[in-house]
Amino acid sequence: MGGLTRFAIPGLVLIGLASIVYVWLTASDTRPPPSGLSTLVRGSLADIEFRAEKPLLPSEDIIGPNDGPAKLTDLKGSVLVVNYWATWCPPCVKEMPTLVNLQDAFPKDTLKVIPITVDRVGDLPMAREQLSDLSDGKLPFYADPTYGVVYDTKTTGFPTTIVYNVAGEEVAFYEGETDWDTPEAIAFFEAVVAGES
Repeated sequence: MGGLTRFAIPGLVLIGLASIVYVWLTASDTRPPPSGLSTLVRGSLADIEFRAEKPLLPSEDIIGPNDGPAKLTDLKGSVLVVNYWATWCPPCVKEMPTLVNLQDAFPKDTLKVIPITVDRVGDLPMAREQLSDLSDGKLPFYADPTYGVVYDTKTTGFPTTIVYNVAGEEVAFYEGETDWDTPEAIAFFEAVVAGES
């Protein structure tokens, strides 16, 4: 019995010390509690990022819906959901219908889904046709075959989706495929449209 007490008392002391250290570390955590948009990051948007260094909305020319030059900066005034995709990227193709549903959930004067293909110039007619099929003609066709705006936004893979507020400032960055039409995603974009940050 004496041997058991000899081990039990130091064990209890160690447990007590561990509890004190845990409470001290928890109390000294200086990270701010989640607030604003970060409180809405869950479900299909669990992997969304809020980059510390946010590249500006690119201002250089890309190919627009009428095959002429277009600039993303000309679209400021609405929340922009800019999606970089390609016909040769299965995850890009798979998520496109959910981007259509996201667009359908909001008036275009408050939120615009802007798919930008990175297909080569020779493949743009095929990309235009595929986007039309995938979106039932609801999403506009943009292209960046030179990767100019892709590099400016520090996009490294496809699909990548970047969300900008009405002033053209990056709000969030998502690398990879997801479902953009889930209730969690719609709630997130409602907050962005409302001006939350």
